Amino acid sequence: MMYEVGQVLYLVALKTAKVVPVRVTAVTITKTLEGECVSHRLEFADAPGREASLEDLNVEIFKTPDELEEFMLQNARNAVQQEVKQAQEKTLPWVPVVETPEPKQKATKKPVRKRRKKTVTMPPADEPITVVLEDGVKANVTLPAELS
Repeated sequence: MMYEVGQVLYLVALKTAKVVPVRVTAVTITKTLEGECVSHRLEFADAPGREASLEDLNVEIFKTPDELEEFMLQNARNAVQQEVKQAQEKTLPWVPVVETPEPKQKATKKPVRKRRKKTVTMPPADEPITVVLEDGVKANVTLPAELS
């Protein structure tokens, strides 16, 4: 990757995860029979006068603070998740295994319809009653005196 002279970069040391802001002070391109070799000379913001070659460092390189922040947050997220997972694994001997029975399925019943009771005023025993049967036929019925 090629960086410009004067460009500010943010380096994260892979051993310590320390953030180091640097500025590119020189770019050297060497052409040989085998190809081109690019090297970047850096100066460190926290140590003026100290220089190093970017290619000699064991670092992650970021061009913007936003890229750096996202990288660091993801690393922190991964570290926390790993710690939680390890803690859970250590507690496995303490956690009893409880088998939960599967819920019983209720038998499906047809809903029972409640029939409304009709209040019928009975005529005198000697008068016929007109009754409509289920098939729509009308019948005249005279009830005995004992039923009325």
